[in-house]
Amino acid sequence: MNRSAQPKQMACVSIGYYEYLVPLEAATKIIALMANAVGLEKDLDHASGNYCYTVRAEQPRIEMTIVRPDDLRFPNGSPAQPQPAQRRLAR
Repeated sequence: MNRSAQPKQMACVSIGYYEYLVPLEAATKIIALMANAVGLEKDLDHASGNYCYTVRAEQPRIEMTIVRPDDLRFPNGSPAQPQPAQRRLAR
């Protein structure tokens, strides 16, 4: 590992009421992908046992804020850089 390498620039991506810390490069991709998204409600149809998807008229609220390294705080014992979660296959 190159010790002189600068840490990755991070960003806060807000989708709805949830915030996620991701590298800036990933944040810009998320924003671009979500630009074409529309809201969706997923309900279980008890009669058939299948899910029913209802498209909503509005787009989700999405924002991106660049996060300075000085502004990051980690709980005690946590690594300085969060590790990405293992990818799971959808069933």
